[in-house]
Amino acid sequence: MIKKLQQRIPGLVHLLIGALVGIVILHPLVTLIFWLEFNQLLAVPSDSVADFL
Repeated sequence: MIKKLQQRIPGLVHLLIGALVGIVILHPLVTLIFWLEFNQLLAVPSDSVADFL
């Protein structure tokens, strides 16, 4: 039982590192690219914040 757990720990560490890299680096990068490419589509002409709500 303990040996199986010790064999799984490196895989779980890699999974955790991959998830953190995805959240910290990839998500903001993809969001930036989306914002740069589709900025004009997201622009909504309005006079105030109340128009947005």
